[in-house]
Amino acid sequence: MVLAAPAPSPDMTDAADAADEPLAEDFLALEGPELPQRGFNASMLFSGLHDQQLGWAGFMQPAISWRFNHIFSADVTVPYYFYRLAYTYKNGVELNKPLSAHANEIGDTTLAAHAELHHKWLDETFTPALNAPTGDARYGLGTGRVTYVLMNDDEATVRRSTFDLQLGIGDTSDLVNRRVERNYVTLGTLAYFQGGLLQVVGKHINLIGDVYEQLPVGSQKVYTDVERKDKKIAVQASNSNAEDNGFTATLDIPTARHMDFTAYGNRSLRLHDTTIGVTLTFSLRSPKADFAWRQNDGQ
Repeated sequence: MVLAAPAPSPDMTDAADAADEPLAEDFLALEGPELPQRGFNASMLFSGLHDQQLGWAGFMQPAISWRFNHIFSADVTVPYYFYRLAYTYKNGVELNKPLSAHANEIGDTTLAAHAELHHKWLDETFTPALNAPTGDARYGLGTGRVTYVLMNDDEATVRRSTFDLQLGIGDTSDLVNRRVERNYVTLGTLAYFQGGLLQVVGKHINLIGDVYEQLPVGSQKVYTDVERKDKKIAVQASNSNAEDNGFTATLDIPTARHMDFTAYGNRSLRLHDTTIGVTLTFSLRSPKADFAWRQNDGQ
């Protein structure tokens, strides 16, 4: 949606169009490879990342989606880890051994629905999502329970800039800011806030900056690790340790009709942790080929 601005020249991409492309940024917002037109789509995300505390990890995330109409869509995603370093938990309280290598593991499966409303100057998306406990809680891949998040995403676009605000509430840290390979898992009510800017540079390059706050509400069970006398152990922490805040910077470049390259970095100010990574996302059907449908349909 563009505010009171002349139509772009053929070699210019509006931020409104960029928001419809399958950005890896959607990994934060629980959004699958939805098309702007009705029908089925699928994608495969390959990512390598390095966490300051947990080291290297490599995973892929297949996703499928279905758009029912210009308002409603749904998707399913599940991460599969080729390799990662993790702590082993015993009943969520005690570590059996220090950081160790793990391979060929799946995380929790996420089922999400989306309702999109397009106003003159504002795009709004409401997302309820559930995590099915397919990940092994002993290795920090989930809580072992069904968890949820409710998120509302508002975007206002002026020419090549999109301002974004996300507000959400849920009962686990695993469903928000999912690029961060955390060294803890939470179970308890959390409020989530994120705001940022997407800026289109040149024809297709997208620069994205976000700041976020994860705030505990009510009682929390937080399992994390500490080092005592050169030995790693896990402890159940207090409410305050569930809080997290920081910022994320993203560079997204569509390298082919059905492929995007993304580089990103995240800095957690609260946890003093840094994550960097690169991602390739392959889409079965490219949303870029479907912009004409939205224009013809009046959306």
